[in-house]
Amino acid sequence: MTSTAVSNPVCVVDKLGIAIGGAEPVQLVQDISFSIPRGGYFALVGESGSGKSITCHALMRLLPFKPRIDGRILIDGKDVWAMKQPEIISFRRKTVGMVFQDPLAALNPVRTIGSQMLETLRLYYPGASNADLHARAVKALEDVHIPQAEK
Repeated sequence: MTSTAVSNPVCVVDKLGIAIGGAEPVQLVQDISFSIPRGGYFALVGESGSGKSITCHALMRLLPFKPRIDGRILIDGKDVWAMKQPEIISFRRKTVGMVFQDPLAALNPVRTIGSQMLETLRLYYPGASNADLHARAVKALEDVHIPQAEK
């Protein structure tokens, strides 16, 4: 890993706290800090119920409830929880992505991954040729070290 990757992380979570409720809020996540290096790898591990999924959903502002957020989440230098709604939609579309725990809920097992990727890429690149979309899909799979991505 280069010093640039360390000095310029893609994601910084600083003293994150997530709570729900009114007068006596329930603390779901408390004082989590980490950074994810640009071009590197990161794993968030912990016991069942420790707040891993809630933390990841908070990174993308996908929590199914209105939380009280303490600390901050910066992705590419932008404070995720300070973004307005139109910004957050563009942010999710162009900057971040999530692979959910249950792949059967996200991918159709009777269709190829390639066809499902092309379907999504057509939404983001409506004027692109099929060859260009195919090349983008293959590169994305290669970027995450999927063997024989072309197949």
